[in-house]
Amino acid sequence: MTLWMYARGLCLSGILCMAPSMEARTPPRSNALQDLPSYEPESRAQVPTPTLITSPLRVYSHPAVVNAVSFSRDGSLLAAGDGDGKVWLWPLGSEELVQTLKAHQKGLRSLAFSPDGTVLATGGGDGWVRIWDLKTHKAQAWLDARHRGPVTALTFSSRGGEIFSGSADDSIWMRDVITGKKVTTYFGHSAAVTSLVVAPDVECVLSGGDDRSVQGWSMRSGEQVDFSTQSSRVFALALSPAGLLATGTANGDISLRRTDGCTVQTVALRFSRHTGAVRALTFSPDGRWLYSAGDDRTIVRWDVERGIPVEEFEGHQEAVLALTVSPDGALLASSSRDHTVRIWKQGETTAFNRRSHPSSARTASSPTPAP
Repeated sequence: MTLWMYARGLCLSGILCMAPSMEARTPPRSNALQDLPSYEPESRAQVPTPTLITSPLRVYSHPAVVNAVSFSRDGSLLAAGDGDGKVWLWPLGSEELVQTLKAHQKGLRSLAFSPDGTVLATGGGDGWVRIWDLKTHKAQAWLDARHRGPVTALTFSSRGGEIFSGSADDSIWMRDVITGKKVTTYFGHSAAVTSLVVAPDVECVLSGGDDRSVQGWSMRSGEQVDFSTQSSRVFALALSPAGLLATGTANGDISLRRTDGCTVQTVALRFSRHTGAVRALTFSPDGRWLYSAGDDRTIVRWDVERGIPVEEFEGHQEAVLALTVSPDGALLASSSRDHTVRIWKQGETTAFNRRSHPSSARTASSPTPAP
């Protein structure tokens, strides 16, 4: 497969700008990944019926749409962000909320825990990215400038010193977490950036967008790669520990591709079960399972090696917008437009076994908004 490599207006801190260029390149095949089976829509008649799960372990009700949800890297906290601009924090195994944080003025659109679990980043409809100290539950800083559109995606670098933000203004920014200063701006998408993932071993950030493309950037060289053009808008990306990139689109398709550094290879596997847009994807920590969800309100657990759906989770009344798996793989959390977060069991043991509501939350007020 031939991929076209190009750089379109990459600017480093306003100092170095790279003019557009293009060259053809055939990426090498990764030897680290075994061949995967093919699961195409026409073979669905031979696929076993997945187990249906309709009873979550717990349901959290929210006053607004819940756009984002994530477990902390050590599994001690669950964070959810809603359309009112608040972050809700729950400790695992507790009936009580740790706290709620009033994070943004125009709704919260994205969030991410740092690799060491000490801080939480939030992105809002107001275009700002904020960094929160999880010990004090105070905002450490507004980052130096705001996007011209909502912050739709956030992810930390593998070492945690940098944070990437993708926005509806079509741009991706890399900023220093300590200073809050913008280090690099990546211009390549021609429409909103919807999702971001980082390949830790090679320091490569991958992005999906409303322009139907998946693009990648080398943090070291600044090289931009146009990985693929999808059949529809890209709403979700996920990267497995083995380097498989999952892509979810507006027409309900899911594809898996092998990656070799910042290079994405040919499609290794296609999934087709959802009847609406796929808005959320996440792998289990060991990479064995892929979870998908979206507008059809259903969550599917896929066996990656066999390429078949093994479980379906039903219960949400509206579109599912975000998914996260606990670090031990035992719990799955989902958030939805139906104003709920649901916790689903993934193994024999779980810290969530009772139902609670966020009514007892303590709210941390925001400092004066940044100018």
